[in-house]
Amino acid sequence: MNGSFAYLLHLTWAVPILIGQAVLLARRHKLREALREAWVPVAFATLWFTFADHFAIVSGVWSFAPGLHCGLTLAGVPIEEGVFFMVTSLLVAFGVVLLRKRT
Repeated sequence: MNGSFAYLLHLTWAVPILIGQAVLLARRHKLREALREAWVPVAFATLWFTFADHFAIVSGVWSFAPGLHCGLTLAGVPIEEGVFFMVTSLLVAFGVVLLRKRT
């Protein structure tokens, strides 16, 4: 897949899983409570991994093929990377909330 939105389109696999998790959270728990509980870890992980990605890019550890990103960056990191980190953190946080025992 090529084009400026190629990387972002690769993240669409997570959408059905996030929707499924949200539906289960709405049934088993209160979705609003799960979001309130998960936003700090999700925000922290997203920022942490974006910072680490920035450091790796600046250090020359890796780079991204030109033309596969939409062109928006945050501190030199393609915005799609931040979205990827946020989506994966949400998947983990919602999974933890769903799998833990209710007390």
